[in-house]
Amino acid sequence: MQVIVLGLAASPTLFAFITLFLKLNPLGADAQSMLVTIALVVGLVGMIFQQILGDLVRNASVRSLGAVAIDEPAKLAGSYVSGLLVSCALCEGAAFINLIAFMITRAPLTLAMGLLLVLASALKFPTIGRVAAWARGEARRLAEIAALR
Repeated sequence: MQVIVLGLAASPTLFAFITLFLKLNPLGADAQSMLVTIALVVGLVGMIFQQILGDLVRNASVRSLGAVAIDEPAKLAGSYVSGLLVSCALCEGAAFINLIAFMITRAPLTLAMGLLLVLASALKFPTIGRVAAWARGEARRLAEIAALR
């Protein structure tokens, strides 16, 4: 999991450094403004929906495991990875769009948004303790739900 998150965060970071050294012919003011606006909107939408969609995927995966996960919380790791991948991939895609916009327009806001999205992925870095605590909590929650039925 850690390697995947590092890869998803490192690729746009490397691309950000590359864009700092590229010099492209600038667009007209109207096209530049539109591209910056589109990139920032995509970045904001990505920032919001990466958490929502990641949680939806993770929760759906946990539900599909059901009672099996109560006795074997280690099986929940796949659910965690699924949600993590969706979340980090959305951040990565939105970051690339903003970094491409920066490469073309040199608008600092698009660089900042791209790096903010990379940071959002980096903050999800899965440590053993974090994943284990989440799995134990999910197993407890599933046991409580099973007890109520």
